[in-house]
Amino acid sequence: MKCENCGNNLGIEEEICPYCGKENRFAKKHIRDMHKYNNSFNSTREEVLANSRRFSAFTVRLTVVAILVALVAVSFVIYFNRYELETARKERDVKRHLGQYRAKIETMMDDRDYLSLESYMRVNRLTYSEQLDEYYVVYNASAAYHSFTEYMAYLLDEDSFMKDEEAIEQIATLLERLYGYASPTSEYEIKKYYNDEVYAYIDDLTAHTEILVRGYFGLSDEDMESFRTLSRARKQVMLEEGYAHVGK
Repeated sequence: MKCENCGNNLGIEEEICPYCGKENRFAKKHIRDMHKYNNSFNSTREEVLANSRRFSAFTVRLTVVAILVALVAVSFVIYFNRYELETARKERDVKRHLGQYRAKIETMMDDRDYLSLESYMRVNRLTYSEQLDEYYVVYNASAAYHSFTEYMAYLLDEDSFMKDEEAIEQIATLLERLYGYASPTSEYEIKKYYNDEVYAYIDDLTAHTEILVRGYFGLSDEDMESFRTLSRARKQVMLEEGYAHVGK
């Protein structure tokens, strides 16, 4: 810009003309405006920085909360679907070793190894695999026999925590269950789970169990002829009476 007095060039911030010494009125206004602008700029800058810090802190907290919520949601999904996930994993395992599992089960069925079959299927978690449906009833009958032997052990153990009448009640219930497997009434179950091999296995298991019942409870041939047709309550009474007589 030029000096209003002498016409020489002046800087915008020169308050006095270096040539004529005249006051530069534009410089004062410019300096005042710049000072005002700087104050406003600095104030705005501090506000922006403060807001940025607050926003950053809020964003971090929000991100952390979002991650925690996501982790909790995933945990809930896994927790409530753990059975399905584990079942799917086990089904893949069964598929890979299906021939091996079938061969082992068939061998134990042929050997009439009831307790080993129950243990093998339970330990390997094959009991409810859809790929081994043909052994579903075989396993359940074997499991009932396994429980039968356990309650017989309680009954014969003088130091058992279980009362005799409680053990006999459970034995009567298990016998009722075995007879149900030996004589199914559901057409759906017969079609899905039964074949000649399964019938033969369960018939042998049931006959074996009846031999033990006859011996331990002192039942006669006549008693055993009608035993299957009795109600569960009547079976229990007959077992209690027989056990009391044998005990004497």
